[in-house]
Amino acid sequence: MSKIGYGYGSEWHLLRYLGYHRQYLTDKIISEVPPFQCYNYIWKDVKFSNSNNLLGWENEHKGIDIYSSKSLNDEWTKYWPQTGNVQNWDAVGEINGKDTDEYIFVEAKAHLGEIQSNCGASASSQKQIEAAMQETIDYFGLKSAKVSNWLAPYYQYSNRLAFLHFLLKNNIKAHLLFIYFYGNEQKNAECPTDKLGWKNELRKMYSHLGIEEKKFDKSFYNRVHKIFLSTNPNAI
Repeated sequence: MSKIGYGYGSEWHLLRYLGYHRQYLTDKIISEVPPFQCYNYIWKDVKFSNSNNLLGWENEHKGIDIYSSKSLNDEWTKYWPQTGNVQNWDAVGEINGKDTDEYIFVEAKAHLGEIQSNCGASASSQKQIEAAMQETIDYFGLKSAKVSNWLAPYYQYSNRLAFLHFLLKNNIKAHLLFIYFYGNEQKNAECPTDKLGWKNELRKMYSHLGIEEKKFDKSFYNRVHKIFLSTNPNAI
């Protein structure tokens, strides 16, 4: 659960698009991410927050809660710590194709500080996380990647990759979509004004994580995707 900024921030802008410009957002995703061109989209609601919480503090989809399988949940508890902060998703979409139904897990960012975080898990939890990350590195064939580099300072991104690996190894088709907003105006935050402002920082992140950028030119095996989105496409 997080507090939504008023007029700024990644959650605010994503909710604007989902509320007022949903078709534009969906069309943008379809046009820029080739694997999604044959799908229909259903954006999934989240539960309302508790009645005693202030409006603006909202629930989010967390971890694998979109799935109802007990056996999958049992595997998840073996794979990832169940204490501390699990993955929170800014949006989850169900994508329906001719022969398959899959989920797309969305992370949105609107300033550079949002892509940086460190693993703050306990020693026992960190050991479990490191094992999951090593599995992920091996699965994606990231030969120059090091688990130690995945723990900081881009921990959130790397644990999203580990989440995706968990689903794929359990034969569940899913996607990650990172939406990078430019044009956000936020006090005490470094906000890119164009795509290039994001691309330069993402290049540093990929290098630190041992990910070849060319893999992302191919949508990372058609499972990890990104788009750049103006907070206002009509702005001059």
